[in-house]
Amino acid sequence: GEIIMRFNRLYHSCRLLLLRKPVKKAAYLKKHNILGSIGENCKWGPWLIPLYPELIHLGDNVHVGNAVEIKNSIIMENTNVSHLSYVGDSVIGSNCNVAAGTNIANLRFDNANVKTKIKDFYYLCSNNKINLTKVSNYGYFSIELR
Repeated sequence: GEIIMRFNRLYHSCRLLLLRKPVKKAAYLKKHNILGSIGENCKWGPWLIPLYPELIHLGDNVHVGNAVEIKNSIIMENTNVSHLSYVGDSVIGSNCNVAAGTNIANLRFDNANVKTKIKDFYYLCSNNKINLTKVSNYGYFSIELR
């Protein structure tokens, strides 16, 4: 089972590497049912298939840029995760923009639960790290959040 899963992940990653355009990569992921779900008009930049891709759900018009890692997450419609970002164990609402270098994760050094909410209409600027933060509607950030 695990060897077959690793082979399939490697095989599909190599196929994505050959596809240059993010629209074609998203179409490939959708055609082969690689992600949990993927909406219409999506763009997928990474060439590597994530570990446990069936736990990733993308709404319509979602853009995932290059060098983005997504793990166990739901990204709702009209949202962009630009590049050089990490989205782990998260739900990101509609019409959000997660800019370069943003890390959204569930790791705390005091072992307490992380409670992060990113609702609709957000723009997170570069190099944000979000932990234990509730973000209200129409929030714009350009500072490092800890």
